[in-house]
Amino acid sequence: MDEEQSKKIDSDSQAKPQPQVAPEGLEEKMRAVHAAQESRRQEAEFFDPNQVDPELMELAQERSRGSLLRPILMIAVIFFGLSLLNDWRDQLEYFFTSSTPVEMGSITEYPIQMAENPEWKSPLVHNRYVTIGGVPTRRSQSEKFNYFKLVGAEVYVEAPREDTPLSPIQRVMSEDQPKKLSDTDRNFYRGTGRLIALSKTTDRYGGLRSYYTSRYDTRFCEQYDERSLAEIARSRRESILLNWALEYERATPEERTKNGLHREPTTEEMDEIFYSEPLCVNAYLFQEGTAPKNHWWNLALALLIGGFVAFNAVNLVRWMIRFIKP
Repeated sequence: MDEEQSKKIDSDSQAKPQPQVAPEGLEEKMRAVHAAQESRRQEAEFFDPNQVDPELMELAQERSRGSLLRPILMIAVIFFGLSLLNDWRDQLEYFFTSSTPVEMGSITEYPIQMAENPEWKSPLVHNRYVTIGGVPTRRSQSEKFNYFKLVGAEVYVEAPREDTPLSPIQRVMSEDQPKKLSDTDRNFYRGTGRLIALSKTTDRYGGLRSYYTSRYDTRFCEQYDERSLAEIARSRRESILLNWALEYERATPEERTKNGLHREPTTEEMDEIFYSEPLCVNAYLFQEGTAPKNHWWNLALALLIGGFVAFNAVNLVRWMIRFIKP
């Protein structure tokens, strides 16, 4: 009896399922998963996918439009590039002129032609490749160039130096020499190069103007405005009246009668003296040896700068479209 009961008890204990023990750390992982699911559920309840924050959308649009500094920089680049191209307008035009020089003849003969034919006009033109000749006068020089004026017109030649520059002592002695009304060479000059109006040149030739103004009392029109020219005209008329009065006072009665002198000049006499010399001159500068092809680098840089200007112009238009577009 006892054996049967013990066997029964053993069989019952084997048939009954035993409790299983969970692996170490599994419970912590399960809790982390449940926590993540709970967090996503709460976010889904808080954020409605059908609603958008207007402030966030405005910030996104502002970022897509970009900063206002960018168009300002593009406008500055465009303005700077166009200003350079405008400054090089004469050089670019000269590059595309004919490589065959225009014959201008002898500058020294211009006054003779004008006296023979009052309707004759000077053929001098701005920014042309020409060949000219004439008698040099009023020489000057810099470290790289010789300068002189051609007799007959206000044409100043800039020729590259081939000799040794004057020493400082020689330069001072040359400047201290008394001014001569006519300092003309006996040699006849003839050359080919670029002819430009001196008023169209850069400040590089400010020293040339100052030298001929101080040494030869030559007034260049680009240095004066209308008010200054009116003041010069008034001073000249006063000087004419003063010299006329002095000449009248110094003359004897016989000389006054013989020469037809009177106390004040008539209008015709005043105009004749006043217009015998111009108040200022519109001079030309002749750059010897400067051919149109010598300005190829202006064309190359102009193309490069033009490309930058076009690129920034296109980007500026695109920025404006994005800025205006709602």
